[in-house]
Amino acid sequence: MDKITVYLFGTPGVYKNGEKLHFPYRKAEALFYYLLVQNQGTREELVSLFWGESNEEVAKKNLRNAMYKTRKAFDLEIIHSPKKSTVMINSDLPMESDIQSVQNNPDEILGLYRGEFLKGFYIKGEEGFAQWVDQQRGFYRNLYIEKSYEKIDRAIKNGNFIEGEKDCKKVIREDEFDERGYRKLMEVYQALGLSSKALEVYQKLQKCLLEELGIEPDEKTQSIYLEIRHKEQYKKTREVQEEKSIFFGRREELQKGKIFLGDLGNPKGKSAL
Repeated sequence: MDKITVYLFGTPGVYKNGEKLHFPYRKAEALFYYLLVQNQGTREELVSLFWGESNEEVAKKNLRNAMYKTRKAFDLEIIHSPKKSTVMINSDLPMESDIQSVQNNPDEILGLYRGEFLKGFYIKGEEGFAQWVDQQRGFYRNLYIEKSYEKIDRAIKNGNFIEGEKDCKKVIREDEFDERGYRKLMEVYQALGLSSKALEVYQKLQKCLLEELGIEPDEKTQSIYLEIRHKEQYKKTREVQEEKSIFFGRREELQKGKIFLGDLGNPKGKSAL
């Protein structure tokens, strides 16, 4: 039996039995993606979304043509209309998709998110579809970030700091203006005893915010930075004091040694002639 595999995170791709499938044109491809995410759509909804500028008769004809061309591309009844007013993906066909896996279990996004939803995919002049894509991108991006923070918190709690560091860097790359990622990364470096690296993280954030947004890190982030810097300065002060103490103790030992050696060279206190 034929197997369909669909990837919508990152650059989209559709595969039939392991071979990449090519759609006849963009709107047919967009129609397939929309139905896959939404499960179904009414004819009126789809006509408005993809052919809003056309008159009703022409728009409905275009929808029928897109459905026909998509079926032909798959060589399967991939899109059907069980009710006259409803269009949907044929659930009887074996299909796997990253988006459906995440819809069934949101935690799956951590392993399936390869980049923003439908990265680089757009249809010229169709604002309705563009708005829908933007909404989906925002939703799944936020879901990925929130699930990442949950994973980071578990890693820190369990002492898996290397894993926590890796995931912190991922969320920072995803949203370089979200200070939570930087704070978590500073926490990880503190736990690893790498205070200097924690301070570098803050400085990187500060530079990014000043150059791009003209603002300073928020009070919570500044407070963590100042606490780490204070501890680092205190540690250096203690190290200097310990070095002085060791040197002072050795100076006393050297002085005693000189006296002892002097006594050996001048026994019973006899003066040298």
